[in-house]
Amino acid sequence: AIELKAGGDLTIAPGVLLSANGGNGRTDGYQSQHGGGGSGGAIRLVAKNIYNKGLIQATGGNRSAGGGRVVLASTQTIDRGVISVGSGSIAEVRPPIVSGPTTVYMSYRGPGTIEIEKKAKTKPNNLLGHWHFDNGTANDSSGNEFHGVASATSIYSVDTWDGQGMSANLGGNNFVIVSDGSTESTFDGGSAFSVTTWVKGWPNGSWEPFISKRGEGGQGWQLRRRSNSAD
Repeated sequence: AIELKAGGDLTIAPGVLLSANGGNGRTDGYQSQHGGGGSGGAIRLVAKNIYNKGLIQATGGNRSAGGGRVVLASTQTIDRGVISVGSGSIAEVRPPIVSGPTTVYMSYRGPGTIEIEKKAKTKPNNLLGHWHFDNGTANDSSGNEFHGVASATSIYSVDTWDGQGMSANLGGNNFVIVSDGSTESTFDGGSAFSVTTWVKGWPNGSWEPFISKRGEGGQGWQLRRRSNSAD
């Protein structure tokens, strides 16, 4: 993965190649010894203004390897230029617009404070599933009714990233199961899809997943811990 940050302008000059491409798998020797290509990596650019006058690449290797992801985060101008991600994705991120009252009244007899707060909410449109656990259930709030079933009602916790709502404590043997439909293809995602979650701590064992649809033996996918790494 590559991340570049700038307090002002970030410019990829003409003729410059910024790449996080996946490598090619082995193609020599016996067919059984061939390997698949590596997926494209992730590139994240953060600046006040972003100007891409060169080429940004995050493509996959051979044998139909998946493309990568490029994120452009800016408070003002984003000039995408030429970006190649194959089957991957490109996203632009901008801060929420904060607006307050046109007139503010404060007491002249002493110090005072006016606080205006704007929360950035999860984009609700076009979500396949959304589980926030805020009501102590694993119900799907996307409208698609992919409701989950928890191993026990006691797994729900008030320990959350912002101190609001609820979470699911998946320590020990706790789990939440979500049906993948009669054809087991609901959460295949096509060529690419995104999974966003808030987690605290690591799964109990090496290579254990946070979220999974099998994800072994060339089947399905998973978001998991890498070996027993603490990074």
